[in-house]
Amino acid sequence: MRKWFANGGSLAGDLVIAATAFALASAVIAGARAVGWYPISPENYLLISLIGAVAWPLSRKFPRGTLVLVVAWYAWPDGWGDILELRLLPLVLIAGRAAARGTSIVFVGVLTVTGLAFALVPWELSALLEATIRGRLDEYYDFIVPDPSRRILAALVVIAVVALSRALYLHRTTAEILRQRNEQLVELRAADRERVADQVRASIARDIHDVVAHHVTAMVIGAQAADRVADSDPTQLRSSVRTIANEGSEALAAMRRVVRMLRDRERPDAPVSLFADSVRTLADRVRAIGIDVDLQIEEFLLPEFVQAGALRIVQEALTNVMRHSGARRAVVQAHLVGDELHLLIRDDGTEPPAHTQENGFGLIGMHERALALQGTLTAGPHVDGGWEVRAALPLSDQWISL
Repeated sequence: MRKWFANGGSLAGDLVIAATAFALASAVIAGARAVGWYPISPENYLLISLIGAVAWPLSRKFPRGTLVLVVAWYAWPDGWGDILELRLLPLVLIAGRAAARGTSIVFVGVLTVTGLAFALVPWELSALLEATIRGRLDEYYDFIVPDPSRRILAALVVIAVVALSRALYLHRTTAEILRQRNEQLVELRAADRERVADQVRASIARDIHDVVAHHVTAMVIGAQAADRVADSDPTQLRSSVRTIANEGSEALAAMRRVVRMLRDRERPDAPVSLFADSVRTLADRVRAIGIDVDLQIEEFLLPEFVQAGALRIVQEALTNVMRHSGARRAVVQAHLVGDELHLLIRDDGTEPPAHTQENGFGLIGMHERALALQGTLTAGPHVDGGWEVRAALPLSDQWISL
């Protein structure tokens, strides 16, 4: 029902409303007439009700034409006496609907003013002019010059209804435009997030494939050769085994190089170090710009890829602390809990970091690093203020799949 009203109803609804209104007006006029009460000329009231009832559904499809017809009807004001203001009802309905349905406000304004002029400058004006010309103004003045306050109030009501209808139309139109743009923005942001996630995954896969795949291929070929000569040529068998061992060593060395590139692409040749030492290096960079970093890290050795992913998460979290949060202090915790590495990076910033916004991609990269290790990561505001990142990364090698 709410959506129906927001969309302006329907033609069937307009017909029902018009028929009900006309029937109700007819019943009221007939009842008043039956008890000897006003109106004296009920046919005028019925005509006004009928015009409004016909014009209302017609204005749904033809708001301009209907408004022109209604205004033209006001060109014959004679015989309406003291119900002149009531005649404005069709003008109020149709001018208001035309304004609410997006008809040119200049067109609606001109027609509304014209209708008001026809309806509110009644036959008294012509009578006043005639009395003045004939020199009988004193005799007829009290009769032909009514109190103008009612006319002015009626005109203001009509203008106010048209202005309000136009304002509602503009509000509805603006809301629809904003809704459509918001949907487009959500779709674009979702596409951007997916694109960045694909780029992170593709980068990791490309690094692994480019530097490791050819070594693994050589190992497979050596193993196949060893299988073929295992029974007939022991010398060749030993040579194949040595080839497999050498390629395995090269694969491990290549894996370490990939780890270094994933950990710090600005220094791809940096030596592999302990996790705690690497985090201390990151913390020193943050301290250098005036942010106190409290390290609560145990000394331990990690599988190479776990260490690389964990360092990237810590690095991204501290980068956001430096750039966006306005923090003065940060805490970095790293502990082994069972077969998992638990990380916590928390700051006391008063401003949300950029990755809390839809267009921030740092959080996406951290999530992808955690997922690549079959771990979990959460980020959000802390109850005591500031922002925190939590990650749990498994230490087993079951996540490795080439």
